[in-house]
Parts: sequence; structure tokens; C-alpha cells
Amino acid sequence: MKVVIMAGGKGTRIASMYRDIPKSMIKLRGKPIIQYQIEKFKYYGFNEFIFVIGYMGKQIINYFGDGAKFNVSIEYYIEKNRLVQQVLCFA
Repeated sequence: MKVVIMAGGKGTRIASMYRDIPKSMIKLRGKPIIQYQIEKFKYYGFNEFIFVIGYMGKQIINYFGDGAKFNVSIEYYIEKNRLVQQVLCFA
């Protein structure tokens, strides 16, 4: 089973503090927030991930790569259009 992590937002509400990194890459105790998510899912036996990325997504790709250094597999889906807005319109 694969885990999908949405990490494609622009981070406009937090931009005043962190304008040069995506919010999922903001560090807490020396690690990006998204890394804590990976570690928690890995603890429960999940090791395949799909990251939905967009704005500044290259930083996420550069940090995590294919996931090998974290002993997981990571694939990327790059948003061309913001998917969250489209989903919310139908909710």
C-alpha cells in the first residue's frame, strides 16, 4: 500500500517567516516536517510514498530523492494546476 502526501501548496500564510522553502520542508528539531511523517508511516510498516508537489517542489526532490537514504521508495507527482482547489469545489 502506498501513502500519498500532499505537499504542493504555496505556503502563503507562513511566507512572512519562510519564503524561500516549502512549508513541508520547515525544520523542527533539525528535520523537515515531512520527514517526521515518513518516519511515522515507516514505523507502521509503510514504505512506498507518492509526494504531490508543486510550488518549490524541487527542494523536496533534492532532499528526499528516490527515498533510498530513508529506506523507503518515493515517487513524485508534480501539480501543473492546484489540485486542492479543484477537490474542494466538489466537496
